[in-house]
Amino acid sequence: MTFKSSFLAFGCLISVSTLGLAQGPAMKATTPPPAASATPAVVLSDSQIAGIVETANTSEIEAGKQAEKTSKTKSVKDFAKMMVDEHTQVNKDLKALAARGKFKGTDSEQEKALKASSKDSLSKLKGLKAAEFDKAYAADQVNMHKTLLDSLDATLIPNAKHDELKTMLTKVRTSVATHLEKAKALSSSVGGAAM
Repeated sequence: MTFKSSFLAFGCLISVSTLGLAQGPAMKATTPPPAASATPAVVLSDSQIAGIVETANTSEIEAGKQAEKTSKTKSVKDFAKMMVDEHTQVNKDLKALAARGKFKGTDSEQEKALKASSKDSLSKLKGLKAAEFDKAYAADQVNMHKTLLDSLDATLIPNAKHDELKTMLTKVRTSVATHLEKAKALSSSVGGAAM
């Protein structure tokens, strides 16, 4: 199972029963988040949302560190460093917010599925070298960010009850949309499929 299939499985787990996004095309980075009144079909607590976001960030950090270690391509290493730096900062911000809001990341079925698929995907990436690694890493970044963007819109942002958490998720959504566009450009530059 590749990152692509792992994160698609995670995306299906979160979004199949939500607002029907699994049936439509991926949202463009410029698409605004859904209105605050959107009611998600999957109900998550702020603690569960924090757990999912923390796991997603940790997965990105681990994959980024592997890319920094394995890739010989400057653009891949630069992208990976950006992923490590930015996702590390989001986790720090999330922990500070959770402490202020008196909640902390807890398990949910979605978080457990993401953790398991991320572990498997990282293991698969570790077996790749050179151009094969670069293509797989870049393609997986595109798919992961598409899935995360859909999950933020369909499930995470609509479920957030704590105002600061909702604000943070909205900012994270903007970063995820930017990362998606950069991942598409990276994938194209390393010979990946057109996205």
